[in-house]
Amino acid sequence: MRKMKRYPLALKAIAAVLSLSLCVPSPGIAAGIGPGVGEVRIPSLAQDIEIPEALGKVEERFIPWDVPGGGEPPFIAHIQDAHSSLEAQQNIRRMLHHLHDQYGLDVIFLEGAIAKLDPKLLEFFKDPELNLRAAEIFAKQGIIGGTELFLLDQWLSEKKETVQALDVEDVELYRDDLKAFRRVLRDSENAEQFLGRLKSEILSAGSRVFNKELKDFLRQWLFYQDAQGELMRHLGVLERASREKLGVDLRTARTQLDWPQLVRFFKLEELQKQLNLKDVAEDRARLTQWAATQGIDASLIKEIAAINPAKPREALIKESPRAFFERFFEAAQPKGFRFEDYPAFKIFAGTLILQREILAGELFSETRALTDAILEKLSVNRRERELLALYKDYLLLKKLFSLE
Repeated sequence: MRKMKRYPLALKAIAAVLSLSLCVPSPGIAAGIGPGVGEVRIPSLAQDIEIPEALGKVEERFIPWDVPGGGEPPFIAHIQDAHSSLEAQQNIRRMLHHLHDQYGLDVIFLEGAIAKLDPKLLEFFKDPELNLRAAEIFAKQGIIGGTELFLLDQWLSEKKETVQALDVEDVELYRDDLKAFRRVLRDSENAEQFLGRLKSEILSAGSRVFNKELKDFLRQWLFYQDAQGELMRHLGVLERASREKLGVDLRTARTQLDWPQLVRFFKLEELQKQLNLKDVAEDRARLTQWAATQGIDASLIKEIAAINPAKPREALIKESPRAFFERFFEAAQPKGFRFEDYPAFKIFAGTLILQREILAGELFSETRALTDAILEKLSVNRRERELLALYKDYLLLKKLFSLE
């Protein structure tokens, strides 16, 4: 690690915003991480920072080259959070460890907090292991998140405050926002009635205007909009419609240049249908035994042996599955290794890679874009396009009224 410089914080401007999005679905409230008070870590850190693919993805980097006063800018990372996901919280926990250990970041600014976080409040027992187990239970119930888990890890291992977690909320402003939120909820019945009438009028007009093909596809799309849990069904409809109406086959590799997430999704679906966990376990045992006789790096063998086919989300959390299997192949191929000799494990490895590389935000973005392309293709006149635009406005208004 390069030597760190110290600069008065008052002379600095924000240097960089690094958006790290988690590999699980849904956006949420964010936590900010910054350098310690009174110092700047590495001026070019926004360019150099790397995040393990198993934990997250660097979505954006911003570096202002023209800093007021000519000083070196400090570094700020912005982590997108998914509050309802335990897996996301565990990834935040690991990501904070990575940022602290590798880059020396030691201050967390937590949205939603109205006081400094104190990990000692989670220390209920003399046994550190019991405290960690209790914290895991709290995390499963949504009482605490990845930040609190990380702080407790740090406190139990070092028994001193090496990282500060500070609040960023103003109590009065937070209370005003909460009151406004409650007012919107109280008036939700009137909003739903208005939206219902608007939707009914649009669909009534559409029944007279839309051609049959557009009407059939629109019916499936509307069902998905009203029942968001039906994503799998909607993706199946999209796959058929894109092939038949656009000539786009989402099950071929060449299509991934335009639709990388959707192609990965359907390939994962195909592989999961072929998956047999019993055969995977047998192939893994044969593979580790073979690797041991060939003098393969012990750390690679250990990672293979630790993979539990029944718990794929716990496999290879320190690096991306693709990177690991590429390293393993480079080491084993010269000794005669072929994935084809372990067909069940090959399929399982493929599912691990694809599961980690499918990003919820990008998948939803591609889903919306492909849906729009199909609707545009099926709309043959100006009146149909106008009604579709009006219905999209209705959907936007529905989200606004629902505070989504």
